[in-house]
Amino acid sequence: MGQQTKPFLCNLCGKSFSQKGHLTIHTRTHTGERPFSCKICEKGFIEKGLLTDHMSVHTGERPFLCKVCGKDFRLKADLRRHTMTHTGGKRFACICGKGFCAKAFLNLHMRVHTGDRKSDEGLVNGVLRKAPRGTFSPAKSAACFGQYEGLHH
Repeated sequence: MGQQTKPFLCNLCGKSFSQKGHLTIHTRTHTGERPFSCKICEKGFIEKGLLTDHMSVHTGERPFLCKVCGKDFRLKADLRRHTMTHTGGKRFACICGKGFCAKAFLNLHMRVHTGDRKSDEGLVNGVLRKAPRGTFSPAKSAACFGQYEGLHH
């Protein structure tokens, strides 16, 4: 995987972006422009997605539910941060509370709950083969795979 080019340069701070739209949004942090306004409280935002997130303040909607403890959240990022309290800092959580550093290892773990345990070795090898270059270092892979191995011995 090559390094992504970022040809769009902010002339105010020098930060570069891969897409012109990202530069436009970033530039608003310097200019103070907030073209997306809440119709209820008039608070302004630099991009539409932030306004959409903000609207749950007024509606009380909390659509993101923790599968481990049932606590609900307004924002997906808040749920993601909370989930790590159940998993010891691991990003991918099972409903049983175990955490994993890679989604592929969570998927393998889920077989403990479903009883489907055929061809585990083939699955692990497939995960390692399909992972983007640099995803697994020897130390990182050993730590993650140790979590998986510990589930089956």
